[in-house]
Amino acid sequence: MHICKSNIPTWLFKSCHDFVPYKSYYEACKYDVCYKKNDSMACASLEAYAQQCGQQSVCVDWRNSTDLKGLCKYKCAADYKVYKACGPKVEKTCSTRYNEMFVENSSETERETFMEGCYCPENTYLVSSTTNQCTRTCEPMNCPTIKPCDHGYKSVMKDCCPTCECDTSLCSRKCDVGYELAEEIPDDGCCAPCVPKDVCVYNNTEYKVGEVVNYKCENITCRDINGVFVTEKNTPKCPYFNPDDCEPGTEKSDAEGCCKTCEPKACTVLKNTTHVEANDCKSVHPIEVTSCSGRCSTQSMYSMEKDMMVHNCYCCQEEKTRHQQVTMKCADDRETVHDYIYIESCKCIKCA
Repeated sequence: MHICKSNIPTWLFKSCHDFVPYKSYYEACKYDVCYKKNDSMACASLEAYAQQCGQQSVCVDWRNSTDLKGLCKYKCAADYKVYKACGPKVEKTCSTRYNEMFVENSSETERETFMEGCYCPENTYLVSSTTNQCTRTCEPMNCPTIKPCDHGYKSVMKDCCPTCECDTSLCSRKCDVGYELAEEIPDDGCCAPCVPKDVCVYNNTEYKVGEVVNYKCENITCRDINGVFVTEKNTPKCPYFNPDDCEPGTEKSDAEGCCKTCEPKACTVLKNTTHVEANDCKSVHPIEVTSCSGRCSTQSMYSMEKDMMVHNCYCCQEEKTRHQQVTMKCADDRETVHDYIYIESCKCIKCA
């Protein structure tokens, strides 16, 4: 019995008749059998009709019908694969990324349509979409080690491995003082870099070339020297100042607060209690040591009478002294008495 001369195709595909008209396929099947005298040619018409049924989510396992007696049997090229009359359009693989994109995220219509073909056996998976191998267990991917993402990049999963991907929303829109965002992004970059501005920066503030700013005790000028923007700083010259030479409570600053002055100490005796040493010997007890310290007037002026410069110099020197003795102990344990001069008063005396 020829398959298209009987009612086999009609009842075999009955579940699909309401979705796909069958008469044109049935007539084509009869033509192939009756005029081309080739039963196997009839399988093509049935296959085409079954394919249209699968597109309408109607599964017809027609090849395995015993009435066809194996005439339209489907043989898989790979022995380890199995034939499915109603398999998925996209087969799952070991790539979770691939499965997410083409299986889980496919439309509901695509998921409900069928397609015949050779598939991996139950509980096995395709190794990848580009290979024809099946496996029971999917080995984890060996991902290369990546360094932390640079500014403007974020870590994303791509093909199961982490990688850095540009995200301009992460780019900084601000630059440090003296810098501005470049107008263009480099070909190999993600964010616009900060580039120097034509300004000087001082005290965390920008100044244009030629601009002069007065700060406390210094004048700042911005200059362009061969394309390099630098700040020149000028500070006032203050007279010599040593707080130790001042009368207590007389220190003061000038109007700008830059230089300090004071009333100098008068010529007087300074006293200091300490051990004294001489010739490898040291005083047994601390003694009071004296010195003269203080400011004396010094003057230089031109004399019309002498037709020359006249200098009047006075030094703070001892005025009245006395000799005192101190007991010293030497390195060889012997004791000796040493005379020293003790200053009783000091005075400004004209220098010799």
